[in-house]
Amino acid sequence: MDNARYANGTLRRKNRARFKAMGAPCGICHGRLGPIHYDEPSDSRHPLSFVIDEIRPVSKWRQFGYPSARAAAEDWNNLQAAHYCCNAAKGAKVGYDLGDVRKSKWPNVPDGNW
Repeated sequence: MDNARYANGTLRRKNRARFKAMGAPCGICHGRLGPIHYDEPSDSRHPLSFVIDEIRPVSKWRQFGYPSARAAAEDWNNLQAAHYCCNAAKGAKVGYDLGDVRKSKWPNVPDGNW
């Protein structure tokens, strides 16, 4: 099965540019871990880097009434900016908030340049 998130690469790049231009805060931690570092590579070595999070997971597209996984991945109202580490902690959960996690389970993210 193809990855629905990348089936329309042009739209995905456009959405990434739109979030970056907006300077949107993390939709998961709501800025508690600091601002998103939009110019860093999106990987585990850069936990505050930028990723696009699907609010309602693409893997559960049927549950939310989308006609396909691709439709869920391309719905602007289903997307939000997020830190790499927040998105990794959320996984495929719905309604996840870092406030739900005990302080000892929060990601250890030193602020600064990597």
